[in-house]
Amino acid sequence: MRVTAVIIMMLNFIPQAMAGSSLAELEHALSGADYPHVLGAKVSVGREPVTVLLASKTPQAVNRPVDIRSATKSITALLFSHRDEYPTPALLDTPMHTLLADRLTGLSQYSALKQSITLRDALTMQSGLACDDWIQASVGHEDKMYQTGDWLKFWSSLPISHVPGEHFSYCTGNVIAAGQVLAGLQQKSIPVYAQETLFTPLGINNVSWAQTPEGGTDTGGHLKIGLNDMHKLGVLVLNRGRWGSQQIISPDWIAQITAPHSRVPERKERYGMLWWIMDVPVNDAPTRLIYAHGNGGNFIVVIPAMNVVAAFTGNAFNSRQQFVPLRVLVSEILPYLAQSG
Repeated sequence: MRVTAVIIMMLNFIPQAMAGSSLAELEHALSGADYPHVLGAKVSVGREPVTVLLASKTPQAVNRPVDIRSATKSITALLFSHRDEYPTPALLDTPMHTLLADRLTGLSQYSALKQSITLRDALTMQSGLACDDWIQASVGHEDKMYQTGDWLKFWSSLPISHVPGEHFSYCTGNVIAAGQVLAGLQQKSIPVYAQETLFTPLGINNVSWAQTPEGGTDTGGHLKIGLNDMHKLGVLVLNRGRWGSQQIISPDWIAQITAPHSRVPERKERYGMLWWIMDVPVNDAPTRLIYAHGNGGNFIVVIPAMNVVAAFTGNAFNSRQQFVPLRVLVSEILPYLAQSG
């Protein structure tokens, strides 16, 4: 689902009924019928987080795992680092066909340009392949990949449309390939590795990954995880990979994946390594949002300048309404918190 320019208009729209509302009033509204497609919301302030808003349609919804769609990609990015270790420039700049040599066959048919696609290119959505999930007619569109029996083969067989590393094109296949690289490097399945190195240290125990047809892991979407656990991951990013006394993710890797690497054509957003970056006005002051986004309105949002973390779950699939959580956050919650000091 393409994130269109309508997001900017929505960020500037405040329903008259909610303008100037307190967080308690907004929490009530989000929990009820005023926001039918927002299933849950959790917002905290501080690096030792204090929850200032918690809303859900049912009490159980804050812990019930939901399909967060493409927000999965951002969690996959976290898995590439562990404690003080993080991908070196040498690894990031290694060609994908070298990293996936045991899975890809017939490499002699690939052009030199195609063989130059690196892990960095895949993580920054700059592989150069003819793959654009925002254009239904694209030969590499994710829906076409899902209909095949081997997603990695589908991805690797796509033609080149741009020089690798020079053009942003949102392609879920890039993340499927990157996930295969990660599993090969760790010699473990993604679910096992994620549980050991990321989820268990955070006290996250109720997640499930979707599988690819050939028995791999769908690292590009469809992870099921609850609102409270999504929020924990946001707090981890805010604290540069630290959780209590543990350094779970390298701070250098957090800095890398949340820094702008790609310009998104005709959009104000930038793209890091599987994380989105957008600067928005909060009480007329430019403020940076770093966020994971999944179709339906599933978000993990980190605002370092304000020490704010927000998580949202939603079911507004393939609809502009999926951006309502961002609009509520930017137009109502953040100005309120900024004024409150």
